[in-house]
Amino acid sequence: MVSASALTRAAWHGVLMIPVFFGTVISLERAVAMQRVAPYLASKRTVVASFALLAGAPVPLVQALLVIAAGILVTASIKLAWRQTMLFLVVLTGAAVCWAVGNGV
Repeated sequence: MVSASALTRAAWHGVLMIPVFFGTVISLERAVAMQRVAPYLASKRTVVASFALLAGAPVPLVQALLVIAAGILVTASIKLAWRQTMLFLVVLTGAAVCWAVGNGV
């Protein structure tokens, strides 16, 4: 029999992988591409959200941190796509918007 706490931790696997891990890595990549300090706040928010989730913080708090991180990434992606209109930047901007909407739902 699997304990309830083990099931809860297993349920958070998807949250830790998609918005936290990928969100951190992609946000860092966007921040390096922009060569600005502000986009690094997105990756910091995702890391704080992961620790909050693992520490047992309320889910709305974790969700709010992830929505803020996604909003920062959307802003950074729009600025990059505006500066250099290339298909991959437009696709990344669309993906960032989807991430923000998905975290907000």
